[in-house]
Amino acid sequence: MRRTSRLFITALLSAAASACAGSGDGGAQGRRGAPGGDAPRAAASPAEAAAGASSTSPAAALAAAAAPAAGSPGRPASAASPAAARPPLLAAEEDWLQVTVSSARRTSSVRVAAGGGVLVTVRQPGSETQLGGALGPARLEELRRALARVDPRALAPGRARGLPGEARLIVTGSAAGRRFEVRLWDSERWEREEVKALAGPLFTIAAEVAGGVVLF
Repeated sequence: MRRTSRLFITALLSAAASACAGSGDGGAQGRRGAPGGDAPRAAASPAEAAAGASSTSPAAALAAAAAPAAGSPGRPASAASPAAARPPLLAAEEDWLQVTVSSARRTSSVRVAAGGGVLVTVRQPGSETQLGGALGPARLEELRRALARVDPRALAPGRARGLPGEARLIVTGSAAGRRFEVRLWDSERWEREEVKALAGPLFTIAAEVAGGVVLF
């Protein structure tokens, strides 16, 4: 009887040892996965997925929402150049353009309105002279075409400082209610072709209105 019990217990222990060894090999095989391959990654739990989603910043989420989908035209960035954004000169009823040469001794200016009116002003210490005139439609249109070729709003001084005692050449005006002012050096109207092309026609108009007595 005792011999039978010992044999039965020995058989049970052997069976248990074999079962443990088999489960260990299976677990190792599960961790190793396919021969030569990486261990399979367990699926993320709902908590881990929520944590990953919350790691995206609100700004990044908004940027992603605003970006057009691939293949969609979206909204193009503004490609208008500064020149394209400028209204034409002397086109609106209230437009005007003025060129002034200002020095310590005298300030001379010629102002042309969109309707063709011309005003020449000369200021010196203790005196001021104003002379008026008008441009005909053809002459006014000629001036508009010249201003379209050389827009004063696109100009900038060619140097930071002028010559000793040099006068300033100042272009001011209004186009479609937008005021502008460009300050150049007086010598630039001889040195730079674009400044010469701008100031020359206006100084010619001033000389015609003033009978040639105004010096710019």
